[in-house]
Amino acid sequence: MDNHVDSDNAPPVLTTPNDMLEHVQQVCKRITRIAEELILRGVDHDMSKFSSEEYPSFVGQTVKLKDLVYGSDEYRAELEKIRPAIDHHYAHNRHHPKHFKNGICGMNLIDVVEMLCDWHASILRQKYGDIQRSIEIGQQRFKFSDDLKQIFLNTVEFLDGHKTVGDTDLDEKIQQAAQRMTAETAKVLLKDFSADELQSLMEACCVGCKGARWFIESECRFHCDGFINATLTALGDVIVEIEAE
Repeated sequence: MDNHVDSDNAPPVLTTPNDMLEHVQQVCKRITRIAEELILRGVDHDMSKFSSEEYPSFVGQTVKLKDLVYGSDEYRAELEKIRPAIDHHYAHNRHHPKHFKNGICGMNLIDVVEMLCDWHASILRQKYGDIQRSIEIGQQRFKFSDDLKQIFLNTVEFLDGHKTVGDTDLDEKIQQAAQRMTAETAKVLLKDFSADELQSLMEACCVGCKGARWFIESECRFHCDGFINATLTALGDVIVEIEAE
């Protein structure tokens, strides 16, 4: 008898609105923890290049590398000229597979995300920058699977298509998402929670995210706050409708 349970198809063990909201909060906590670390990684990225062990080498060599094809023999030859600085850089930065004895298998998801963002941003300073080629070279160097390669390519597609602050389409999507979420859940949740409790819950869900954004006024702040405000507004509209019935 096969006792295997397919977790993708198994129904979640959630029986009440309280259970569902608790699960959402637990997921939110974990996503927020990862988001906080990624934001800090972004702020601290490559700061070791400003150290005395790296700066003198990188400041001159980066200019030369701009005119070379990434991964070419010429490119690698130029890197070898500053090998001590590169080795120091790898030793002090987890987003490089060579930081770990077992390469990319020693990395966690946060390391991998920073690595991909590093590759994606690096093509901007290369004369012949090509992110797909960079990923292919990375696969050859670090021996990661075709599945991970495809995930990288999928993520690049997301990054290349991502809209920023001021894009009307994205603003409208935020409003629509908030209204849709509220319309689908508010009437059910109001059976077990008061309007004030629901509002407090929604505000609490983003406390961690707001804390992670202490250092900048960014598109994250703009869109997250816009989503919260739109959600609370939509929730208020639904409450008014229910009270009028």
